[in-house]
Amino acid sequence: MDILKFINSNAVRNHLREINYEFSPVEFAFIVWQSKTHTMKQKHDAFHYIIDNTEDCPIEQKPWTAVELNWTIEHNTLHKMLRRFMEVENEIIEAVKKDENNAIYSVRAVYTDFDYEEDERYFTTYDQCQKAANALDDCETYPFYYYEIIKRWTDEKKARYISMKVLTDGEILGVDSENCNFIKDFLILGAFEDMWFQIPVPFKKGDIVYTEKKGYVGYSPYGTEPFVLEGVCYDMWSEKQIESKKERGDLTDMTAYGYFQSENGELFYECMHGYFSLDYYPEKLEGKQRILTALSNYLKGKISVDLLMNAYHIILSEEDIKKKRKYLGVTDEGLELAGL
Repeated sequence: MDILKFINSNAVRNHLREINYEFSPVEFAFIVWQSKTHTMKQKHDAFHYIIDNTEDCPIEQKPWTAVELNWTIEHNTLHKMLRRFMEVENEIIEAVKKDENNAIYSVRAVYTDFDYEEDERYFTTYDQCQKAANALDDCETYPFYYYEIIKRWTDEKKARYISMKVLTDGEILGVDSENCNFIKDFLILGAFEDMWFQIPVPFKKGDIVYTEKKGYVGYSPYGTEPFVLEGVCYDMWSEKQIESKKERGDLTDMTAYGYFQSENGELFYECMHGYFSLDYYPEKLEGKQRILTALSNYLKGKISVDLLMNAYHIILSEEDIKKKRKYLGVTDEGLELAGL
């Protein structure tokens, strides 16, 4: 099985192929899990492949979840963990589809730009909600990427909610839950979030990168817009810190740092999560985002700091003037007659 097809980033996928990177079985499972575009069935097929074709290995979960999951006894190997992980996801699907007197359903459509629209109605059966979802799919004016069927209970004895994300072709993309305590071991769904890996990436300081919007939205509000990379986490840590992250780190520590841009054009330093999903930004930057081009070339040593500072102010001034010209509300001929 080609594990690289589960990598979200074209740049990272190509880099790993070029260096012939060999994944451990646990890394293999993590890469499958983190894919934003593969369906649940495709992921489960890959998990079964791992179980059937790799040697089982011990796996330790973080102390803050190990006790809750009885990890040392029931889930202390990769194969055991994967089997129970798939069982829990299937149990959630069954629970979503099971009608109950004390439960209600709702549905929302998630569009390709990840904006979404809630159907304000509530339904008492799964079939009613499914029909409402199909009606949303019939709308050709605003096609969407997937819909999410959400089940909530009207009492406090069960989960606050469980949900199922379904692609427009009917394939299940994934499940979600909150306080799903009526399903044993439901916390295992967070097992991969408690892992940290040092995955090789091709990016260098000064590269303009982003995370493509596809599948699930990333774990950070930053990164889907272009930013200038300072470095990924392990480039900026000592060997001691890296070893500590391998033991105690989690998904939120798999970060990339850099310079992001606010709507008014100002720069700020921040991090994004999921560095393994970064890609080179493919488009030419225009408007205020040209500042990122200047900063990129400065960090790569191609221009001086004074040219960077002058470019920063000139670009902001140019864009401010464009805005003022637009707000005048006159024709191009009028602007020319006015010397503008």
